[in-house]
Amino acid sequence: MTSPDPVRAGGSAFVDLHTHSTASDGSRPPAEVVREAKRIGLAAIALTDHDTLDGIAEAVATGDELGVRIVPGVELSAVEGDVETHILGLHLSDTREMETRLIALRDMRRSRAQRIVARLNELGVRIEFTAVLDQAAGGAIGRPHVARAMIAEGGAVDFR
Repeated sequence: MTSPDPVRAGGSAFVDLHTHSTASDGSRPPAEVVREAKRIGLAAIALTDHDTLDGIAEAVATGDELGVRIVPGVELSAVEGDVETHILGLHLSDTREMETRLIALRDMRRSRAQRIVARLNELGVRIEFTAVLDQAAGGAIGRPHVARAMIAEGGAVDFR
């Protein structure tokens, strides 16, 4: 990363080490996440999408352009029984091997979303899995995509 580091230069800076983009369940593409970070005065952000590294290259390119330091990261899902825990991985360098292992986690997310849709249908909430896929737009599927699909199909009013 070639962006200047204001903290090392003696200045004060704020950072956000847990951001999401549309590569998973965020609402903005990676470049827009970086632009917003710049707009609000952040010196650095970590892009930590759920179980994917797909947005990092775009974020780094935009960060280099705007002078926002990008910390490559990921939010991993770990499941033990019925308990899900999220773990942040930061300062990733060689991501090739990790990416192949993340495929299994994204498959797990897809299966979970299918089970959620099936259960909602059993409860009388009509929602199609294709609507969830539309909300995910090719990114790692998460529960917010199910919620957005429910809202889009009239099964819910908002996230509250």
